[in-house]
Amino acid sequence: AAVEREEILLVDEVDVFFGATFYGQTYNQVVEFREPEIEEILKRIWNAWSQGGRRLKLSDIKSMPEYSRLLKQLSSFSFLLDNEIDLMLDQV
Repeated sequence: AAVEREEILLVDEVDVFFGATFYGQTYNQVVEFREPEIEEILKRIWNAWSQGGRRLKLSDIKSMPEYSRLLKQLSSFSFLLDNEIDLMLDQV
């Protein structure tokens, strides 16, 4: 038999939580990259799809010089870069 447990939420820094700059707002931890290489990668993904219905693979993108340059700039974010490119490829 499963035991049903009640849950509680503990909030540290309640004064910050209910402050005018946080309460009722969303908290989005986002980093926006504006490197031109990202634009080129996105254009290649879109052009392959819109001009011939071809869905590229991550390996196609990794062979691009723009990807290599981007990887040098964002080496500590390579896992995130690959994940986001995969999402672009899936959603085209």
